[in-house]
Amino acid sequence: ANRKFRSDRQPFSRLLFDATEQGDCRRVSILGPTQSGKTLIGFVIPILYHLFERGENVIVGVPTMEVAKDKWEQDLLPAIEASAKFRGLLPVTGEGSRGGAIKSAVKFGNGATLRFMTGGGGDAARSGATARVVVVTEVDKMDLSAGTSREADKITQLERRTDSHADQARIYLECTVSYEQGRIW
Repeated sequence: ANRKFRSDRQPFSRLLFDATEQGDCRRVSILGPTQSGKTLIGFVIPILYHLFERGENVIVGVPTMEVAKDKWEQDLLPAIEASAKFRGLLPVTGEGSRGGAIKSAVKFGNGATLRFMTGGGGDAARSGATARVVVVTEVDKMDLSAGTSREADKITQLERRTDSHADQARIYLECTVSYEQGRIW
């Protein structure tokens, strides 16, 4: 906390980021125990990289909008505010501006949009937007299709948001290790 990220603190992260940046990894799954750094490495950094360094829209899959609110307020917003390079891109109006609530999407000063899609609701909750990048957190809480769903499970539905980008798509999945049959495994 309150220090710049350095990959030498968790050396595997340098290999992961290098492979991702070179395009060697289309789909990345990060799992680990609580407090292992996986949220920073597998959720926050990929989102900030694609939003701000690449200027791309990012779809974020979360189990509920309550989780989206927590991820925004506790993980993403503090990281953006701590960055002299990125904080000037925070929205000045609309969702996420001036400590405002988020309902579904935050549009930044560089034109990139962070769109939250939940595991709740019907299939329509995970449709209607596409992006080259999808980042999903708490994967094991979203791995089953609804009993009334005519479509695939929720994670697959989120991954389909990248279909128009084919081999250029990037999908990041992050989760605390839960049970061996969970989707993250």
